[in-house]
Amino acid sequence: MFWLFILFLVGSSYVFYKYRSVSNKELFFKSPLFRSLLGSLLIFLVAVVIVNLFASDSGGTNYEPVIVRDTLDETTMDTSAHYMLSQKPAFHYHRIHRLEGDLQYLDYFRSLKSAYTRFASSPDTAVSSLGNFCLGVVSMQEARRAEAAGYFHSVSNTRLPYLHYCLGELLLMEDKQSEALTEYQLEMQNEGGNWIDAYTTLIRLYESDKDYEHLRALLEHPLADDYFPDHLANETLLYVNDWSGYIAHAFLTLADRTSWIGFWAALLISITWLIYIFRLNVFKRSPLINLVAMFFSGAFFVLLLLPFNDLMEVYTTLSINGGFWNDLFYCIFIIGVPEEFVKALPLLLLLLFGKRLDPVNYIVYGAASALGFAFVENILYFYQLKDGIIHGRAYLSVIGHMVDTSFVAYGVVWGLYQIKDKRSLRYLLPLSFMVAAGVHGLYDFLLFHNQLLLFFLFFIFIVQLWIIVINNCLNNSSYFTYSAARKTEHIRIFITLALTAIFVLEYMVVGFSSHASLANVQLLRNSGVACFLIVFFSTNLSSFDLIKGYWRTIRFVSREKRGYGGRQARTLLTSWYFVNAVQSHNYVGLDVIVYNDQYNRTLGELLDGEYEGKIVNRITLYEDHIADPQWFLVKMTRLLPFDADRPDYVLVKLRFQEDSLLYEDEVQVFFKSITDAAVLRESKPSKEAFPFYGWAYIRLSSNSGSM
Repeated sequence: MFWLFILFLVGSSYVFYKYRSVSNKELFFKSPLFRSLLGSLLIFLVAVVIVNLFASDSGGTNYEPVIVRDTLDETTMDTSAHYMLSQKPAFHYHRIHRLEGDLQYLDYFRSLKSAYTRFASSPDTAVSSLGNFCLGVVSMQEARRAEAAGYFHSVSNTRLPYLHYCLGELLLMEDKQSEALTEYQLEMQNEGGNWIDAYTTLIRLYESDKDYEHLRALLEHPLADDYFPDHLANETLLYVNDWSGYIAHAFLTLADRTSWIGFWAALLISITWLIYIFRLNVFKRSPLINLVAMFFSGAFFVLLLLPFNDLMEVYTTLSINGGFWNDLFYCIFIIGVPEEFVKALPLLLLLLFGKRLDPVNYIVYGAASALGFAFVENILYFYQLKDGIIHGRAYLSVIGHMVDTSFVAYGVVWGLYQIKDKRSLRYLLPLSFMVAAGVHGLYDFLLFHNQLLLFFLFFIFIVQLWIIVINNCLNNSSYFTYSAARKTEHIRIFITLALTAIFVLEYMVVGFSSHASLANVQLLRNSGVACFLIVFFSTNLSSFDLIKGYWRTIRFVSREKRGYGGRQARTLLTSWYFVNAVQSHNYVGLDVIVYNDQYNRTLGELLDGEYEGKIVNRITLYEDHIADPQWFLVKMTRLLPFDADRPDYVLVKLRFQEDSLLYEDEVQVFFKSITDAAVLRESKPSKEAFPFYGWAYIRLSSNSGSM
């Protein structure tokens, strides 16, 4: 609740600041920020109204578990011989366990023991068998093992239900496992015996010994459907080479663990992200059917992972044990490597047998395959809808899968379009694959070790890398045009509303499957993190700065001189986020008005008013071999009063990269004139070749219209 309040306070302050910072309020109300915020709030409000009006509230507001005392009524506390002898051994076994240590029924317990003592001395073998058995159970409960064994061995009726189970328990306490196994097996042959406990104990003991032959026999028992663990059944069938049985059981397990609510929730998440990646290629989208085919391929190849995991369980002792290096190794090589191979397999087959794709389509297809994998995984996870699991997997796990597989795809893109040598894939593919497996493994490792702060920082960083990867692929598209670049802005509203809808869906599922009050409690508890992630995704997953042919790199500190690109200097602890955050400045084709900053006397002597022009290109200038791609070439409609420099073209760059020409009244820019236009055609034009006149301002012309 506290973090939700802080988020609300910071968010509302930022929105108010953005509203007050523009004099033209129409710009604010047309901005993706306002439209996304308004849409999300409406979705939230509608869901809250529906749940609280129409969902039942039988649970009230008190969520303490209701404890029902296991009381004994007078009719079941009868100690007469007629009543007690009419009850089966199961009744007496569970009654003794129920009364042990309960002082409330101490007198009743003493009466029972007296009755059992009388039964034990009866000449009737059936009666004496029951008496000795019950006295043995009492002694076993009181940790008098030798005495208990004596009573059990005095039982004449060796087929008495529960007898062999109790003998097995005694033998197990004495570490005589082989003899205990025999007793449990005998118990399974007794009609009315303690089958369930004997059966589950046999499973546990055989599993610890990896005795798959006996486990295979237990799989044939009618109790197997309800009590034989699915993972152990798969391992057993693999060990005995019953592949047909293994495949059939694997499919049955998937079917049994699929709930309708979980299925539709997983499908909604998949559709949301499929739409997102489909819209990524703003230049020339691949056919939707290809994307769907990759999705189903990723879902299908999950089946390859099942036997691998089961074989690892059968033939190795590797597991998570809390050790740093052990768990890191396990997460990378036992979890990361096989899962990334399965997700990348459809992409690798496409690379082998398909034609060359546009760069971003390798990322899109890889992400689609990862979505298919995540779809099946989500169905299994959603079998039980725990608090926050739907939006948690939609916001974290699913994106994590897409990011990892995209890194494999980026290795292909880098080889084909940056190095431009297909032979480079021989080392780039294994390298990018291990990067993906390493990122995947570290993601799981931080979660397993409950390092939540490090996990969120790591997650934010890899999402930023993913955006850079997508941005570079778009920059180097064969169909690149600046006229289509501004379409990326439209993704923001979709992402915000879709992720909000997923969170609201989870809220409504809880409200209608349980009760409104519980849904409201979970809403308040989860809203803080959910809103933060929605804001993060909406501002980052739609922010692409498209520059033809440019390959952006990863940095941890800014290379800009003081005063370039940011309002304040960043420390190393925070600079990694800001220098890798992609700011969208897709302004090519827009009509603008250029005018002087009133404090810039140098330029003020030349610019005597407002000069109209059009942004016609993005230019990358170099200083000390460091690329600065943030310059815009402006063709002036009204010629500038320059004598030595070109009057029809200038170079400008936003002083503060977090500013937006689209949604602010004006933005401050660095202003450079052009002496020799031929320098712009050089492979690495130098900044020093263009005279610098200080700061100016630009704003959108009325001719530009709105986006």
